[in-house]
Amino acid sequence: MMLKLSPATKEALKVAIAFTLSIVIAIALGWQKPYWAAISVIVVAANDNYNVAIKHGRNRLFGTIAGVIFAIFNVHYFAQDREMFIFSVLCFATICVYMSNWQRYGYAFKMAFTVGIIIAAMGQFDSFSTFDFAVLRVQETTLGILVYSLVFQFLWPRNTESLFKQFISQLTDRHIEQVERQLTALYLSGRCSDISDDENNQSNEESNQLALLLKEAISDSSRIYSERKIWMKLAAYLLDAKDEKAASTDSSDTLKKHLQQRYLTLQQIKRLLCRHDIEAIGRITSVSSMKPIEIKNDFWGEVKNALIANYQNRLIYVFRALAALSTCYALWIYLPMPAGILFPLIASSFVNALCDAPSAYYKYAVLGICTFSVLFLLEYIFILPALTEVYELAAFYFINIFLVWKMFAGPQLSVLRVLGGNMLVVLTMTALYLTPVYSITQSLNMLLFIFIILIVVRFYTMLTEEIGEGMMGKNTLGPRS
Repeated sequence: MMLKLSPATKEALKVAIAFTLSIVIAIALGWQKPYWAAISVIVVAANDNYNVAIKHGRNRLFGTIAGVIFAIFNVHYFAQDREMFIFSVLCFATICVYMSNWQRYGYAFKMAFTVGIIIAAMGQFDSFSTFDFAVLRVQETTLGILVYSLVFQFLWPRNTESLFKQFISQLTDRHIEQVERQLTALYLSGRCSDISDDENNQSNEESNQLALLLKEAISDSSRIYSERKIWMKLAAYLLDAKDEKAASTDSSDTLKKHLQQRYLTLQQIKRLLCRHDIEAIGRITSVSSMKPIEIKNDFWGEVKNALIANYQNRLIYVFRALAALSTCYALWIYLPMPAGILFPLIASSFVNALCDAPSAYYKYAVLGICTFSVLFLLEYIFILPALTEVYELAAFYFINIFLVWKMFAGPQLSVLRVLGGNMLVVLTMTALYLTPVYSITQSLNMLLFIFIILIVVRFYTMLTEEIGEGMMGKNTLGPRS
């Protein structure tokens, strides 16, 4: 009898295999920074949809190339002029942070800034060293994306079609549960229970995710493309705002009849989805009468939207980034920070990642950092120095990444997965050098830097939120969609 693995276990195994292979291959090729390839795997694996993850990986590659160009230009012209160097970095940060809201290529802009700072700093502001690190960075990023692609393509592959159908099935189940709750409240109290703000927010997120998955599935699957009209009508039925808000507009008897009919229809859809009878779903009156949802492919309209959509909040994110970066660079210049260039390098990466996060996010970030840092530092002190062979090192990283991905499975915990994977790499990176070095000092310095940076960024985040609430009302500066 074969052992049946859960989807979360399969996903964790695939990520752990891709992560470990990228490190082993980079070491075998004699590359100096094997952890760059591993970090590429972590970032692209944070997406549950393989096809979206691959596009995320392509954006990472595009961003890497743009960051390389910026780093070489900046070091070549401003390496000996500190003020101009910092000014050019802040200008580049302004562009990257503002444009990182672009759904199609936003991650490329976010990646470009991080890579540009890393390469310029690691090259010690020397043009020849910077070029060498730039080439190495592109090589290792490409390796990580390639290994991830091959592993996810051939080991328990998950295509967009299966992910889309799985999401439709889950969405149908959620609507059945919601209608059951409304009917129960209607029979017990004579009135329908109201839909909470959390449920409304969840519905908006589901609407965006469903539209994205349907668009990807139509592009990638010939079967979904041939059945696209039925799927578009079914999606419209499941996301029908009139049905979701019927409780506030209909009388008790009318509402009861409406909810009973919707419940029966949803149960019928569920049965037909289990039998994969899509044609029969298209013949259901409630579904066939719906207007199909729109799948937009207007590239220039998307570009225009990327430039002006939500510009108020994006300008706030730019202000946070510039203020936090300026503060961190001033601390580095005027205070005796240890570890040389490491502090502004880490500050640039963290500020770029956190400038759009709400202040409530930081308590979870601190909790995650504390938990992961204690665990990984203990392993770094007591386990890693005893590992002398490549296969032992591979087993160490495989087990840790597998546990992180398995324990924090699910889309809502993707931030903790990325945080755990990055903390593992950051705190143990010296063990991945071609000549391993074990020094707790550098790891502790990096932890100190991380907490200082979190304090600085959180200060400006809370400041802008307070100003925003005072000027435009509460809840206008939430996280980016």
